[in-house]
Amino acid sequence: MKKKVLIADQALFMRTLLRNVVQKAGYEVCSEARSGKEAIAGFHDHDPHLTILDLVIDEPPGNVVVSEILRINPQAKILIISAISQGILIKKTLEAGTKGYIKKPCNPDKVLTQIRSILEE
Repeated sequence: MKKKVLIADQALFMRTLLRNVVQKAGYEVCSEARSGKEAIAGFHDHDPHLTILDLVIDEPPGNVVVSEILRINPQAKILIISAISQGILIKKTLEAGTKGYIKKPCNPDKVLTQIRSILEE
């Protein structure tokens, strides 16, 4: 069975780029979300092996989405891919339990390496 990945980003072009990376690697994109609300609902409905999340997402914002996903499943694997580069915010999300952070714009090969690392741990 393919491992399932949820992609949450407001930008269609980023969801498309990430979908292509995930699918080329042989994983299944089980859900895509353009808002925090959709991300939480998609996580609840699909129980993905990995959630890729942009912190710059609305309704609610990314840090709230991280907290809610980890409340639903404390073992959830979350990879942050975001343009936010504030060290304190990145540190807080990593301390909260996310598995990694990649700054946008991102190299698809780096994204793939991080996805594989997280899903194979």
